[in-house]
Amino acid sequence: MSPLDKPRNPFLPGQPATVELFVGRQAQVAHLLQRGVRQTALGKPTVFYIEGEYGIGKSSLANYCLQAAEQEYGLLGISASMAGQRDLNGIAESILKSLVTSAHRNRSFWAKVKDVLGRFVDGAQLFGVSLKLSEVAAAAPRLADVAGFLETLRGLVHHLPRGEGSQPGVFLVLDEINGIASHAPFAHFLKGVVDRNALQAPSVPLCLVLCGTTERRKELIACHEPVGRLFDVIEVPPLSREESSQFFLRAFETAGMKVKKDALERLVLYGSGQPRILHMLGDHAFWIDSDQVVDSADVDAALRSAAQDFWRKYVGPQVVDELNSADYRSILKKIAAEDPLAPAFSRAKIAEGFSATERGKLDNFPQRMKQLNVIRQGEEKGEWVFNTPMVRTAFFLFAEALAS
Repeated sequence: MSPLDKPRNPFLPGQPATVELFVGRQAQVAHLLQRGVRQTALGKPTVFYIEGEYGIGKSSLANYCLQAAEQEYGLLGISASMAGQRDLNGIAESILKSLVTSAHRNRSFWAKVKDVLGRFVDGAQLFGVSLKLSEVAAAAPRLADVAGFLETLRGLVHHLPRGEGSQPGVFLVLDEINGIASHAPFAHFLKGVVDRNALQAPSVPLCLVLCGTTERRKELIACHEPVGRLFDVIEVPPLSREESSQFFLRAFETAGMKVKKDALERLVLYGSGQPRILHMLGDHAFWIDSDQVVDSADVDAALRSAAQDFWRKYVGPQVVDELNSADYRSILKKIAAEDPLAPAFSRAKIAEGFSATERGKLDNFPQRMKQLNVIRQGEEKGEWVFNTPMVRTAFFLFAEALAS
């Protein structure tokens, strides 16, 4: 099949999964919807922290629950990226942009709030709205103030339709908090919003959801210790093999493609339950396949190209060059021969069966990988820990690519 004749590619490497391809996470979804969304729809403010490693699917989980909050409970869903923000005004601008965009998407609601929010809109476009950035920037300081933030949300909630047996409310996601988590005013702002809202009568029905790694949550707590008690933490683990299989089958089916059993098993194995890598493998297999049936040969080729692609995008070309060297290939393969989900490896175990020359190279390998920020020393002697599970899985991918 010519690339020009290809159907729509269902895979989204580097982006949150669409609702159609969202699989698994039943426990996490139930927790957030029952203890968060439903309680907020009954008038109770709630606060959550979706926690997991980079690329594990935190944003996808938040997006899935946001759509459920809108469709099943009538809440106003707002998802704002904190990427690149370094102060409260920047945070407020991001939230306001997302708020206006979300409100504009709901036609009946927009008709009621147009007089309030219309000044931020420059014009409607095919895929959304064009915003007046100067107006957004001018209004941001009010949202950066705890009282102004809550009053703004209260004014919006007043215009939302009331469902049967539920109250109107807001489901607000703050994503990509890496750069702002260590900013003390942000932690104080969060605590201020939650505390002031709890003391107000009636409080604003707000389900506040942050997405980040364990390290980012620790940074928030280090900035202001009481903020740690706000969160109901939802941990996001890797997908199971069954869930990964379901993901691939569903994705290829949407493109009218089939996948052979042995090819599916290998895709699942190499993906190691990491959604970002699952999407990347699927994306490469989609483009490599030429007959609408993904087989082992397609997976072999996809593995090779995906491994290079992953390291180039997420680890760096310098690491790829090091791992491609003949000196390190045998070491890499030996590490990857262990459990692909293991968070660490032991120098002593890897050295078993190595020649004196290979053991000499093994002494240099971890130090070089440490310099390149791939691994760090563990608590036990001779133990080396991968900095993220994504890097561990990438080692496995890269080693398999070298072997195939």
